[in-house]
Amino acid sequence: MKISVIIAAYNSETTIGRTLESIFRQSRPADEIIVVDDGSTDRTAEIIRGFDGVKYLFQQNQGPAAARNNGVKSACGEFISFLDSDDYWETDHLKNTESMLSENPGLNWASTGYRRILFNGKARNVRLKSRFFIPGNRVDYFIATPHLHFLSVISTTVRRDLFLSVGGFAERFSRGEDLSLWLRLALQEPVLGYRPEPTAVYVTSPRSLTSGKGNLAALAYRIVEDWETVNKSPAEIREKAWPVVRPWVSGVLVKSIRNNDRDTMIKISEIFSARLSICQKAALRLCLSRKMA
Repeated sequence: MKISVIIAAYNSETTIGRTLESIFRQSRPADEIIVVDDGSTDRTAEIIRGFDGVKYLFQQNQGPAAARNNGVKSACGEFISFLDSDDYWETDHLKNTESMLSENPGLNWASTGYRRILFNGKARNVRLKSRFFIPGNRVDYFIATPHLHFLSVISTTVRRDLFLSVGGFAERFSRGEDLSLWLRLALQEPVLGYRPEPTAVYVTSPRSLTSGKGNLAALAYRIVEDWETVNKSPAEIREKAWPVVRPWVSGVLVKSIRNNDRDTMIKISEIFSARLSICQKAALRLCLSRKMA
């Protein structure tokens, strides 16, 4: 089994060294390390080139989704693991990942628990409880996700062919591109490998690649497009997927009402009218009627 590691980097001169060192310290070495520089203007490139055995790619600034996708296209590994340039792995991350995939040859993606370092320096472990586990270190995405968004880009490994077949990260969206990918992967392969030990570390900071807020309309369009993909699936899958999508819809709906964003309210109403609650429909009617007045 060959595992390629893809790192998306942007102006990461203060953190990229730690990220790369965590890869070189893995008890199970990476077979390939690719850093995609998303148009950095600081010393990021210089620091990367100081590490032997790292493939460096440069692109004009297009965002982390495009950087990761371009890295995957250049990768040679059977499986792809992702890491961002301000985050890092504990020593056994790749070892644990390979163990899950080797023990379950039919699995095409896997993830681990992860540790989130908050702005105040405190740490919080994000991991599923054992009641969601299927024998063999596996979980069903549609059963587990409504209870906890347990996946992170930096803790997840995907078979390269599966990643490419579902279209990779959604580059046209400035927010939620990872949630969109998980849903599309799960529509193809709902069961993934999972170990709760937090061997990936996500560092929350203003410079985090994944902390961009994006705009409400873009997020709404992403949710609508995801649901259109779900609607192409059998009815059983649609019903399993709705509890995953519902919190996204509710969140966007609340924000659109607060911001008096008429276009977003109309789009949510048109696409999800049959699934909105009575209270949500009433709130939409009231807000839209006030806008028209």
